Amino acid sequence: MARISLFMPGTYAYATELNVRIQDINYGNHVGHDAFVSLLHEARIRYFNHLGYTESDIEGCAIVISDLAVIYKAQALHRDRLTCEIAAGDFNQYGCDIFYRMTHAVNHTLILEAKTGIVFFNYRENKITRMPRAFAKAVATVCSGHHPHHCPHQQTGDDAQGNGVAEDGAFPAHRPHHGGGQGHLERR
Repeated sequence: MARISLFMPGTYAYATELNVRIQDINYGNHVGHDAFVSLLHEARIRYFNHLGYTESDIEGCAIVISDLAVIYKAQALHRDRLTCEIAAGDFNQYGCDIFYRMTHAVNHTLILEAKTGIVFFNYRENKITRMPRAFAKAVATVCSGHHPHHCPHQQTGDDAQGNGVAEDGAFPAHRPHHGGGQGHLERR
Protein backbone atom coordinates (compact mmCIF):
# COMPACT_ATOMS: atom_id res chain seq x y z
CA MET A 1 0.00 0.00 0.00
CA ALA A 2 1.39 3.41 -0.97
CA ARG A 3 1.80 5.78 1.97
CA ILE A 4 2.14 9.55 1.99
CA SER A 5 4.83 11.57 3.72
CA LEU A 6 4.49 15.14 4.84
CA PHE A 7 7.57 17.29 5.18
CA MET A 8 6.49 19.60 7.94
CA PRO A 9 7.79 23.09 8.75
CA GLY A 10 10.39 23.48 11.46
CA THR A 11 8.46 26.26 13.17
CA TYR A 12 4.83 27.29 13.50
CA ALA A 13 3.41 30.79 13.53
CA TYR A 14 0.25 30.15 15.53
CA ALA A 15 -1.14 27.71 18.09
CA THR A 16 -4.57 27.13 19.59
CA GLU A 17 -6.09 24.64 22.01
CA LEU A 18 -9.08 22.50 21.09
CA ASN A 19 -11.19 20.30 23.36
CA VAL A 20 -12.33 16.87 22.23
CA ARG A 21 -16.12 16.81 22.44
CA ILE A 22 -18.36 13.77 22.76
CA GLN A 23 -19.57 14.23 19.17
CA ASP A 24 -15.93 13.79 18.02
CA ILE A 25 -15.83 10.22 19.35
CA ASN A 26 -16.51 7.26 17.05
CA TYR A 27 -17.43 3.64 17.71
CA GLY A 28 -13.75 2.89 18.49
CA ASN A 29 -14.07 5.23 21.50
CA HIS A 30 -11.52 7.69 20.09
CA VAL A 31 -11.67 10.74 17.81
CA GLY A 32 -12.81 9.72 14.34
CA HIS A 33 -10.98 10.75 11.18
CA ASP A 34 -13.90 12.94 10.09
CA ALA A 35 -13.90 14.74 13.44
CA PHE A 36 -10.16 15.43 13.13
CA VAL A 37 -10.84 17.16 9.80
CA SER A 38 -13.44 19.33 11.57
CA LEU A 39 -10.96 20.12 14.37
CA LEU A 40 -8.37 21.15 11.76
CA HIS A 41 -11.00 23.38 10.16
CA GLU A 42 -11.75 25.03 13.52
CA ALA A 43 -8.02 25.64 14.07
CA ARG A 44 -7.66 27.17 10.58
CA ILE A 45 -10.62 29.49 11.21
CA ARG A 46 -9.00 30.65 14.46
CA TYR A 47 -5.70 31.24 12.62
CA PHE A 48 -7.42 33.32 9.95
CA ASN A 49 -9.36 35.24 12.63
CA HIS A 50 -6.05 35.92 14.36
CA LEU A 51 -4.85 37.42 11.08
CA GLY A 52 -8.02 39.54 10.89
CA TYR A 53 -9.76 37.44 8.22
CA THR A 54 -12.52 34.90 7.70
CA GLU A 55 -12.40 32.08 5.17
CA SER A 56 -15.00 33.89 3.08
CA ASP A 57 -13.35 37.33 3.23
CA ILE A 58 -9.61 37.64 2.83
CA GLU A 59 -9.23 41.05 1.23
CA GLY A 60 -12.44 40.39 -0.73
CA CYS A 61 -11.49 36.84 -1.71
CA ALA A 62 -12.54 33.51 -0.29
CA ILE A 63 -10.59 30.28 -0.10
CA VAL A 64 -11.35 26.81 -1.31
CA ILE A 65 -9.55 23.69 -0.14
CA SER A 66 -7.70 22.09 -3.04
CA ASP A 67 -6.35 19.09 -1.15
CA LEU A 68 -6.02 17.53 2.28
CA ALA A 69 -3.48 15.09 3.67
CA VAL A 70 -3.51 13.74 7.22
CA ILE A 71 -1.11 11.34 8.89
CA TYR A 72 -2.44 9.94 12.15
CA LYS A 73 0.10 9.17 14.86
CA ALA A 74 -1.87 8.52 18.07
CA GLN A 75 -5.39 8.41 19.49
CA ALA A 76 -7.24 11.28 21.10
CA LEU A 77 -10.02 10.59 23.58
CA HIS A 78 -13.08 12.37 24.93
CA ARG A 79 -12.19 15.47 27.00
CA ASP A 80 -8.55 15.53 25.83
CA ARG A 81 -7.13 19.00 25.25
CA LEU A 82 -5.22 19.22 21.98
CA THR A 83 -2.76 21.86 20.83
CA CYS A 84 -2.88 22.60 17.12
CA GLU A 85 0.09 24.50 15.69
CA ILE A 86 -0.27 26.10 12.27
CA ALA A 87 2.08 27.49 9.64
CA ALA A 88 1.60 28.64 6.05
CA GLY A 89 4.10 27.70 3.34
CA ASP A 90 4.67 26.50 -0.21
CA PHE A 91 3.26 29.72 -1.62
CA ASN A 92 2.37 30.26 -5.25
CA GLN A 93 0.51 33.06 -6.99
CA TYR A 94 -2.93 31.50 -6.32
CA GLY A 95 -2.58 29.98 -2.88
CA CYS A 96 -0.48 28.11 -0.38
CA ASP A 97 -0.43 25.17 1.97
CA ILE A 98 -1.53 25.36 5.59
CA PHE A 99 0.39 22.92 7.80
CA TYR A 100 -0.94 21.56 11.10
CA ARG A 101 0.77 19.75 13.95
CA MET A 102 -1.62 18.46 16.62
CA THR A 103 -0.35 17.26 19.99
CA HIS A 104 -1.87 16.34 23.31
CA ALA A 105 -1.78 19.56 25.37
CA VAL A 106 -0.71 17.83 28.60
CA ASN A 107 1.77 15.11 27.63
CA HIS A 108 2.73 16.53 24.18
CA THR A 109 2.15 13.22 22.37
CA LEU A 110 2.03 13.82 18.63
CA ILE A 111 -1.53 13.07 17.49
CA LEU A 112 -1.36 14.00 13.80
CA GLU A 113 0.36 15.99 11.09
CA ALA A 114 -1.67 17.44 8.24
CA LYS A 115 -1.78 19.95 5.45
CA THR A 116 -4.48 21.59 3.42
CA GLY A 117 -3.86 23.28 0.11
CA ILE A 118 -5.81 26.51 -0.20
CA VAL A 119 -6.61 28.40 -3.36
CA PHE A 120 -8.01 31.93 -3.41
CA PHE A 121 -11.37 32.20 -5.12
CA ASN A 122 -13.63 34.99 -6.34
CA TYR A 123 -17.22 33.78 -5.97
CA ARG A 124 -18.66 36.80 -7.81
CA GLU A 125 -16.69 35.86 -10.91
CA ASN A 126 -16.71 32.13 -10.07
CA LYS A 127 -12.98 31.70 -10.69
CA ILE A 128 -9.63 31.27 -9.02
CA THR A 129 -7.87 34.53 -8.24
CA ARG A 130 -4.41 35.64 -7.18
CA MET A 131 -3.45 35.57 -3.53
CA PRO A 132 -4.02 39.02 -1.98
CA ARG A 133 -0.78 40.84 -1.21
CA ALA A 134 -2.10 41.93 2.17
CA PHE A 135 -2.61 38.28 3.17
CA ALA A 136 1.04 37.52 2.40
CA LYS A 137 2.12 40.49 4.50
CA ALA A 138 -0.21 39.48 7.36
CA VAL A 139 1.20 35.95 7.39
CA ALA A 140 4.76 37.31 7.35
CA THR A 141 3.98 39.72 10.22
CA VAL A 142 2.42 37.02 12.40
CA CYS A 143 5.23 34.64 11.66
CA SER A 144 8.02 37.12 12.32
CA GLY A 145 6.36 38.15 15.56
CA HIS A 146 6.36 34.58 16.87
CA HIS A 147 9.35 32.90 15.28
CA PRO A 148 11.98 35.41 14.15
CA HIS A 149 14.68 34.09 11.84
CA HIS A 150 12.85 30.80 11.25
CA CYS A 151 9.83 31.77 9.19
CA PRO A 152 10.11 30.44 5.61
CA HIS A 153 8.18 33.44 4.24
CA GLN A 154 9.46 36.17 6.54
CA GLN A 155 12.04 37.65 4.17
CA THR A 156 11.07 40.62 2.06
CA GLY A 157 12.80 42.48 -0.71
CA ASP A 158 15.17 40.88 -3.17
CA ASP A 159 15.58 37.19 -2.52
CA ALA A 160 18.09 35.50 -4.79
CA GLN A 161 16.42 32.11 -4.40
CA GLY A 162 12.95 33.44 -5.21
CA ASN A 163 11.61 32.08 -1.93
CA GLY A 164 10.52 35.26 -0.16
CA VAL A 165 7.65 37.64 -0.52
CA ALA A 166 8.80 40.62 -2.54
CA GLU A 167 8.16 44.06 -1.09
CA ASP A 168 5.40 44.61 -3.64
CA GLY A 169 3.74 41.39 -2.40
CA ALA A 170 4.45 39.43 -5.57
CA PHE A 171 5.03 35.69 -5.40
CA PRO A 172 7.04 33.48 -7.70
CA ALA A 173 4.98 31.07 -9.80
CA HIS A 174 6.28 28.15 -7.75
CA ARG A 175 8.32 27.95 -4.57
CA PRO A 176 10.86 25.14 -4.65
CA HIS A 177 10.65 22.51 -1.91
CA HIS A 178 13.66 22.72 0.35
CA GLY A 179 14.62 22.60 4.00
CA GLY A 180 14.48 25.56 6.32
CA GLY A 181 11.00 25.09 7.64
CA GLN A 182 8.87 24.82 4.52
CA GLY A 183 6.76 21.69 4.26
CA HIS A 184 5.43 19.68 1.36
CA LEU A 185 3.77 16.39 0.45
CA GLU A 186 5.38 13.35 -1.12
CA ARG A 187 4.06 9.90 -2.03
CA ARG A 188 6.15 6.88 -1.22
